[in-house]
Amino acid sequence: MDVFEFAGLHGCPSRCGVEVFDKGKSRIVVVATELSQNNGTSVTNAWPQLADAIQEEYNLDDREVTWIEHYPERRGLYESFDMVLMFRDSTGHWRMSQEQRVWRNLAWENVQRLIGV
Repeated sequence: MDVFEFAGLHGCPSRCGVEVFDKGKSRIVVVATELSQNNGTSVTNAWPQLADAIQEEYNLDDREVTWIEHYPERRGLYESFDMVLMFRDSTGHWRMSQEQRVWRNLAWENVQRLIGV
């Protein structure tokens, strides 16, 4: 997992873990993990700007991307994985739908299937 530094809300220095799984010539799975040492914007509050920054850093242009938000077990809360539903607008930037629920909880087994483990 790479530690990825990004500008969070209002330019706040932020960081998360990033893992990119290449699933062939047209599909990628990206897992963004909230880090305990992140004092900036959480991954939850950073979408879709975080997706744009990851896309640029990892050269994901023109690839279908499945975005997964990951929170490790922490302070009595269970580990969680959520698929974040977004689409690219006409300028190539990521956007979140206003019409549907954006986060979909995933069981670990489904994450494994998506990343190919």
